[in-house]
Order: sequence, then C-alpha cells, then structure tokens
Amino acid sequence: MGRAPIAIVGGAGAVGRALTGQLEELALAPLRIGMRQQNSAAQGRGEIVLFDIDDDKSLARFCYGAAVVVNCAGPASRILDKIAKAALETGAAYVDPGGDDGLLRMIGERGEGRAVIGAGMMPGLTGLLPRWLAGRAFDRVRRMTAYVATRDFFTPAAATDFLASLGGAYGSAMAAWRNGAPAAAALKPLIGIELPFFPGRVNAFPYMTREAERLAAALGLAEASWYMMFEGGQMWKALREAAPAERIHESRAAEALARAARMDLFGQKPRQAFVVEMEGEANGGPAARTLLARSDSTYELSAAIAAQAVRALLCGKIGPGARFAADILDPSIALAYARNIGALTALDILESGAKTAGEIEQDWV
Repeated sequence: MGRAPIAIVGGAGAVGRALTGQLEELALAPLRIGMRQQNSAAQGRGEIVLFDIDDDKSLARFCYGAAVVVNCAGPASRILDKIAKAALETGAAYVDPGGDDGLLRMIGERGEGRAVIGAGMMPGLTGLLPRWLAGRAFDRVRRMTAYVATRDFFTPAAATDFLASLGGAYGSAMAAWRNGAPAAAALKPLIGIELPFFPGRVNAFPYMTREAERLAAALGLAEASWYMMFEGGQMWKALREAAPAERIHESRAAEALARAARMDLFGQKPRQAFVVEMEGEANGGPAARTLLARSDSTYELSAAIAAQAVRALLCGKIGPGARFAADILDPSIALAYARNIGALTALDILESGAKTAGEIEQDWV
C-alpha cells in the first residue's frame, strides 16, 4: 500500500502553489491538490482533484485517506473551522497557514486529532524569529521592539483576512506589552519617521498581535512593542479610510486595499522586512541585539512555515492537540529551511558595537 497523501485545499492560490512546489521538492508523501477548477500551474505536481469546499460531502471525500490536510483556501475569516472539521473527522492531521484563537478553540473542542494553525508568515514566522533571536543570543530578554514591513500584492482572500485581523480577533491596535501584561492604548502611530533599515520616511502602525502577546509571556518580557510598517502611502491611506465595520464585512474595503497594495508595489520589487530589537542579559552582562530578516515573497514564506509544520506532523514530532506553529515548531529548523530554499533572502543578528546600521544599510534596503 502506498503512502497516504498530503492533501492541499486551495492548491491554485498563491500560497497553495508555493506550498505545492516546496512539498514536491521535499518528497514527504504524494500530493493531492484540490481546487475549484482546473489550473495549468498545478499540472504534473500531484493528483488534481476538483471539488467545492462549500459542499460538505465533496470536502469529506477530498480529505478522506490523507495523512495531512493543509488549508490554503481563503478567506480564513469566512471558512473558519469548516476544513479543519472535515480533516479531523476523516482522521487526517490539519495544518493552516492562518487561524486565530477562535479557530484554536473550535479545533480543541473536537477532542482527538493533531492540528497546527498560524503556520504562515504572520502569524507563524513572526513568532519564530524573536524566539530564534532570544534562544541564540540571550540568557534572558527583558525588552523587545519589532517592525514588520510588507510590500507585496494582495490576493482578494489575503486582503479580506488582513482587514478582518484589524477587527480584534488577531490582536489590538495601539496596544503594547508593559510591566509583563497587555496594555491598551499604550502607543500611537508614527507618521513619516525615519528608521534604520527602512528606506526613506515610513509610517508605523502599533498593533500587538495575540501571537506577540503569547511570545512576550513565554519569554517573560517586561516590555514589548510591535509595529506594522508601510513604506508606501496608498496602503496607509486605504487602511485609514476603511471604517471598522467595512474592514470586516465589506468586499469593497478588501478591493480597495488590494488596489492600494498594487499601487505601492508599482515599479518596485516585492519586499518583506523584519527588524526585531531585543535587550536583556547574555554571558553575565547586559546585551542588546538586532535581528534582520528579509524576503522577496510573502507567499513563499507562508508556504515554508506550513511545509515545516507538515514535515513535523509526518515525522511524529507533534502529538495530539491543536497548537500554534510558533509555539511548537523548532525555530532553528524552520528558519534554516526558509533560508536554504530562498524564502528568506537575509537572516542576520547584529551585536552592539559589532556593526553599525550604516555599515549594512546599503545592502539591506
């Protein structure tokens, strides 16, 4: 009998195509690629199965017999636990590049089964990078400031989920971590500022994700601040103009955001930049380190973390229960994989006094 396949829901989408390519290279198991209609980009990469995720019987048939089901369909804010339910009820493990605390609770209520959610770029990679820095360069971390900048196109589903995340399910705007606990309205947007490693003037939006809160608690931080960076003006404008209700419920807000992202990207290459500054103790004394990570593709990064979650499940490294990827995956293994395949194009740690920002700024930007 052959190996049970890895079933990918949404195999024709941006993350699905990237994940299919990576899993094909890893050769962990045969691939079963699910999509609504035939797509030439998936030809030759596995068994193509056309099905409708809104048809429960069709979805169950797609999941049946799979070792792992990966949900790359969207928007996640509308699918909720539909695919997770089908996967777990047929005995498959489940991986989701998206997902929030609500999805974790829904899966947990189903009892037995193995699931890894938040296995994408954000959440996922954004929780693994600080853990890697803390484990590699510190005995203890006390403070952290993180900046995440994304200049890339948005699929309609990604735009919808991004806007939905601002509604509070994934985190809290203007919040921070102070005195070892979440602190509401602790920060304000930074408009037109200059920061090391970011070209020109940028806008920084404070947003404390639930992932960042879990990270701060796990590391025992006294203080943490988290910013989403916007290097172009159109994305910033679209977000400020979208009313809170529209961010969650109206497709026109997602369309405006996707259009703004294309305008900011016009004439430039996609770019994802992560800057994590930490202060604490190392080798018996005070220490300060800065992590720099960069990528050319949001979707390859998300696929890389999802691929590592699939591999960990198939290797038996993850037991029963539902967990977030950043809480369960080995940061060193996941980041080494992303670096080796080129999903991360830079991954560096700067020590205080070892290099100045100016010495690597030209290469970085």
